Amino acid sequence: MSEEYRSGQGSIIPSLFIGLGGAGSRIVDRIAGRAALLPNWESQLRPLTSFVSIDTNELDQHKLRNIPEGNRLNIAAFDKAKAIEHFRRSKDAQALQWLDPGYRPRPATSRAPARSASKRGSGSSITRSRSASG
Repeated sequence: MSEEYRSGQGSIIPSLFIGLGGAGSRIVDRIAGRAALLPNWESQLRPLTSFVSIDTNELDQHKLRNIPEGNRLNIAAFDKAKAIEHFRRSKDAQALQWLDPGYRPRPATSRAPARSASKRGSGSSITRSRSASG
């Protein structure tokens, strides 16, 4: 049955689907799930199709059901300072044209506590303003 979908050599082109971030990765994961249901998936499309997720949130990537684990790239876990130093030492003109000479990456620290402290601060000020008015 799958042979009827094939109209000639080279009629199906290789495809790469890249999901960037949480929403993009969920969309590509959904496309991968739907693609696997196509009647010619195994015989024609699977060898020519790849799905990739690029994200900084590992928990979001663990929720994906259809993108293979080997195609889930977590880009949060790298040393930005070392990467910038490498670009500068390489003297690669193509890379350096996009890099501001004065750019210095922030130290690698977790930003989560700062965000939660910020949320607590805004929440407590709302509570204070409500109690003061009523």
